[in-house]
Amino acid sequence: MATTDGEPGPCPACGAPILWAVDPNGRHVPIDLEPSPGGTLSLSQTWEGKPRVTKPSSKLAFGRSNLHTPHRVTCSNLAKLKGFL
Repeated sequence: MATTDGEPGPCPACGAPILWAVDPNGRHVPIDLEPSPGGTLSLSQTWEGKPRVTKPSSKLAFGRSNLHTPHRVTCSNLAKLKGFL
């Protein structure tokens, strides 16, 4: 299972590769491991080296190919995933 320590792993609900990252509010959120054309989240690191996500403004996001999708959008077993959120 993917953990909040920054290491990628499988989603506990569907098995897809994910990464848990910290959002600006300090919550751990699962994101799809690979960037996608419809992605909305920018992945970076905290000063501790942990994965961090932010949502860039539409102006900054336009044309970027390295944005990630929140896994709650793509999870094939969302009902089970909600138990981990």
